[in-house]
Amino acid sequence: MLIESSNSDSRLEFGELDGDYFRASLYSDSHAANIRVSTHTDPYGVVRLFKEAASDWRGWPGEKCWESLEGDFRIELRSGSTGHIRLRILIAHDCGNPDPWRLNAEFGIEAGQLESVALNVERFFGK
Repeated sequence: MLIESSNSDSRLEFGELDGDYFRASLYSDSHAANIRVSTHTDPYGVVRLFKEAASDWRGWPGEKCWESLEGDFRIELRSGSTGHIRLRILIAHDCGNPDPWRLNAEFGIEAGQLESVALNVERFFGK
């Protein structure tokens, strides 16, 4: 399941769904990271995030976000006044790692994409 930026070559991909885990990968020509994410305590969280954003496609105050229990994956959505949505993604590998790393990235999508993104996320997670 792929979410592509409307402004650049950045993209977020969800794959390898296996029980309470999935793989989150963030790519562009300038950066790449992926991590195995647990949904153990909130299996519907990512689906709920995008469905809520799609229902509020005209905009909302502040941010909508979902974060894994371990804090190694976080996705935030912010709406702008011009019909653009900003996705901010954190992928981190620092819990107990002697060489920790973090990737913070942000990219935009059009508010009109939210409905199809939400449907694709729902299909991917089978919820």
